[in-house]
Amino acid sequence: MTNHALDSTQIERYHQEGYLIVRDLLPPPALQPLIAELERKVDEAAEVAVQRGLLDAADTFTHAPFNTRLASMVRACADRTWLWQQVHGKQHKTSGMFTLRTWPSLLDVAESLIGPEILAHPQTVLRASLPKRRKPSCPGIRIWPT
Repeated sequence: MTNHALDSTQIERYHQEGYLIVRDLLPPPALQPLIAELERKVDEAAEVAVQRGLLDAADTFTHAPFNTRLASMVRACADRTWLWQQVHGKQHKTSGMFTLRTWPSLLDVAESLIGPEILAHPQTVLRASLPKRRKPSCPGIRIWPT
């Protein structure tokens, strides 16, 4: 198994800049369980939005890829904030999130920065980053599927 520990240059850059881009840190199997859960959550939100009259059934973008579907639906929704909030927040404590948070390469990076005793609070805040939306109020790990 490959160790993804950060080197001294990466650690220094993280401390200077406050962030670090690590390409190809998480393979698709690390992200797929969470993506599948979020796809179901977006499907459910679309159904409720249509039932409430906030979204036309033709605007649920069922064939759009994961990384653009929610943004497309939000643009078409009568109450954009309501739809976005359905997948945003602290309520997503699932096996997919656990898989991601405990992926070995991510833990290697964390260990490089804080040492081998890694404790994680069970509460996770999930934020959808949508186009033209202001930056999140707090920093964190951002993962973009390719």
